Amino acid sequence: MGCHVLGKLQLVATKTEYDEKVAGKENGLFKTVELFECDRVRVIVFEVDADYAMAHYDELLGGLYKQRQAAVRKLKVDSPKAMSIAAGYALQYVIKEQLGLEAEDIIIETEQNGKPHIREHKDFIYNMSHSGGYVAVAYVVADNDGDAHGDAKHRNPVYSAVDQMLIKSIGIDIEAMRSYSISVAKRCFLGEEYDYILRADEDEQSKRFFEIWTMKECYLKMKGTGINVPMNSFLTNPIDKIIKDENNIYECIRHDTDKYILSMVME
Repeated sequence: MGCHVLGKLQLVATKTEYDEKVAGKENGLFKTVELFECDRVRVIVFEVDADYAMAHYDELLGGLYKQRQAAVRKLKVDSPKAMSIAAGYALQYVIKEQLGLEAEDIIIETEQNGKPHIREHKDFIYNMSHSGGYVAVAYVVADNDGDAHGDAKHRNPVYSAVDQMLIKSIGIDIEAMRSYSISVAKRCFLGEEYDYILRADEDEQSKRFFEIWTMKECYLKMKGTGINVPMNSFLTNPIDKIIKDENNIYECIRHDTDKYILSMVME
């Protein structure tokens, strides 16, 4: 087997806990916050208030780490700007919680394959995704004397060799529910995946499309290969929640709601 299945995602906290830790304009940036856990892995899903983001644009932009500020400024349309701002604050929240770093101390570096890591914290394993008003961040929780929920500001997380053997990489993808393109499915998916979509009634087809799409995206993000690997070069099975490539079978964790579909895979 190519990856690790730690169980189902369990909802353990909502926006109340987030509000208690966050002060300032970013506190109003998210309508809802849901924290899920699955052994040593956490997933936080943030629902973005795009109108709020643009109404407080200058102040929110100034509170982001420098690379994110530069990325936001390059965008020309309000909706992508709002989502990029929200993604930046979501990541900053996780980094501060786990590594104790403030925005001015965050520098994102990329490996040769484009996979990001935090400078001087390469062992901090995380991945993020955003779509249609939602941001999702997945990360491995540091084991600091068994206290996964303590005050990270005064900790320097050390990831043991055992942790590194257990989880080396995470890929996550979230997609807001919306209509799908049959031509994209036909072009990007394998025959049996395409047939799986068409076997459903019209109301169910979009859900099935995004089941497959998120599973494929999270696999590519876990591998760090991006568009260099075609989506139709590996197989997903949305019913059994497995992904097969030439060498391995990966078990996928998926969380479906009527608003979004989220898939995550690890190795």
